Amino acid sequence: MVQATSSAKGSGESGYRIGSSHDAPIPTGTATSGPAGGGKLPPIVWARTDYGKIMRGDLLGAGRSVVVALIGIAVFIAIGMGIALLVTTIINTLGYDPSSSY
Repeated sequence: MVQATSSAKGSGESGYRIGSSHDAPIPTGTATSGPAGGGKLPPIVWARTDYGKIMRGDLLGAGRSVVVALIGIAVFIAIGMGIALLVTTIINTLGYDPSSSY
């Protein structure tokens, strides 16, 4: 590890020294175990994955998305047709016949 030193210590021209950090823990070679007197842990139980249920959920979600998209498109088309009918009615009411310009 390379550490920066102050210029007052006279560590040479580069101002760096090579060595281990003073803050690094000293390896002792012994492993520490858990708390003393602890009881046995219960066995790990993994839940079974039901792939059929996952697939059904995904297909239902995709189906709902398609239905919502179709309803949204139908609503936008209906709004557009309503606006076109309203504009045509207003123009005809004012006495202008748009078909004469074709």
